[in-house]
Amino acid sequence: PSVQDMMNLLGGDLKLRKRQVEIAQNLLQRTEAFVSGTQTKEEFRTSCTLEAQEIGESPFGPNFLRTIGSTLVLEAKLHLGFRRSLLGVKGPFVWVHRKYKSVFATFDTVRKTLKVIKLGATGVYNSSKDDDNTKQSSSFSSEATGEKIAQNMKNLLPEIMELTFAYNNQDISSALKGACWRLFADEINTTDKKQRMKKAEAILILGQEFLTEGNAIDGTDTSSNNNDSTTCKDGKVEAQDIIARANVAFKLSTMKASGQDTPDNSEHLINKEKMRAKREEDGKIRNEQRQKARRSA
Repeated sequence: PSVQDMMNLLGGDLKLRKRQVEIAQNLLQRTEAFVSGTQTKEEFRTSCTLEAQEIGESPFGPNFLRTIGSTLVLEAKLHLGFRRSLLGVKGPFVWVHRKYKSVFATFDTVRKTLKVIKLGATGVYNSSKDDDNTKQSSSFSSEATGEKIAQNMKNLLPEIMELTFAYNNQDISSALKGACWRLFADEINTTDKKQRMKKAEAILILGQEFLTEGNAIDGTDTSSNNNDSTTCKDGKVEAQDIIARANVAFKLSTMKASGQDTPDNSEHLINKEKMRAKREEDGKIRNEQRQKARRSA
């Protein structure tokens, strides 16, 4: 590799380390009141719950809560497993589980990447093939092909959202792992064993409340620390939201360009667009069910 490539690699590594240090400092400040004893466990847990509820109200909040929560819980259990359990026997089991989740997440991201590439290429190929079979004029052919490609991209959007979530989850988990390692490694300079354990316990509580709140928002099992399948649910929901917002933005821009007055409350229009899209999707499902019933009759 060239000197420039080496500098780019070192620069990226330094940015990652700086990010991990900043996260570790934020975690240290967040848990300081509980670790120092000025805040009881119940008070600290309540503050974590309130913070999780606030994050959950933001866009993509439930996904962030589950990703952050599951990672913090796993890192805290790993640290406590080696130091609190008898002869540290729980530590290796947590480490294996942590390794399994990391490998599975990488495999899942690769699988989703290949799926998006395959579906995208298949959609474009089918659109071009159908256009060649039904060609009547060059202008009609171009317009029909464009509509088909746009429809294929619209159908592909949920898969793209899932892939985006998968990459984001891996990035967040990786940064948190490094931050927790730095946070717990700093405990070497702390002589008070009780305080060291309390710091890990605080991270565990914070992670548990984030994970519980993230699961509760979507009505999933709050007793599970598994975050492997969360992107499937979020992908479709957020894709529908993006499509609705894009449609409303296009309509408002068209109205503004033609000199018409635009409503101030765009969220109301977005909700109406979501309802319309849902009715349209439900209608398609009912039509498919009727066609299947007729064929089987």
